[in-house]
Amino acid sequence: MDKILFIKNKIFDESLAKDNVFIKKRLMPWHKYFYKTMFVSQKDKEKLLKQGKSKYNIFDNKLEANLNLYLKLNKEKLINKDFSLISNDCWGAYVYTYLDIRYSSPFIWLYLSSSDFMKLAKDFKKYMECELKFIDSDMSFPVGMLGDIKLNFNHYKTEDEARSCFEKRKERINYNNLYFRMVSENEEEITSFKEIPHKNKVMFFNKEKYFKAPLDKNIILMQSTPEYLSFGQYAQLQSYKYFDIIEWLNSGNVVLTNIDKNTGN
Repeated sequence: MDKILFIKNKIFDESLAKDNVFIKKRLMPWHKYFYKTMFVSQKDKEKLLKQGKSKYNIFDNKLEANLNLYLKLNKEKLINKDFSLISNDCWGAYVYTYLDIRYSSPFIWLYLSSSDFMKLAKDFKKYMECELKFIDSDMSFPVGMLGDIKLNFNHYKTEDEARSCFEKRKERINYNNLYFRMVSENEEEITSFKEIPHKNKVMFFNKEKYFKAPLDKNIILMQSTPEYLSFGQYAQLQSYKYFDIIEWLNSGNVVLTNIDKNTGN
């Protein structure tokens, strides 16, 4: 049985470790135990790596590790593996990475504003025909323009690296299987989001900023965020609590989940 190891800390979402996962609260001798999931300390993690255990089976238990575990435990349910996920932040990159799927989208490890994302989604093919150009900025990472939309390559060190990755992944786009996902805290953008001409789309919206705009099934209200996270970060890392990501990728249907009964719509 596969061994999935975690660094123990206070923010692990134990609701993920339900029927199919046995949690052991401390590291036991490796050769004697075959639990699928267990907690280890940082020191024990380093010890296991020195013993030759794969780093891909040892996950730091931060908030993103909860999304990681959710996708890892459910990836066998994924049927549709040739999709292009267009996200306005790194959520799409997390999904591809944790599902062990090749990036089939150039919008990986970068972010753009919700208003620019809306323009991109409404005329996607036109923007994909634009040449990526880089501009001077005060940011510590490359910033590019695709027509009149700005791309912030916040996980890249150089323009050459950003351009190479973007162009390579652009060639893999499956225009017949596009998925669009965005985060917003501006209620006026709900109307614009509805005008995006794509079936497979989802918006994560801050529940605290929502008042009266009519919603549809593609708009997911998410709870207010912890003090140490922005809403964008929370929407990235806790999305599995609100809707079935695998079902959405398989069918395009937004199915709300109830992992956390105190949050959601």
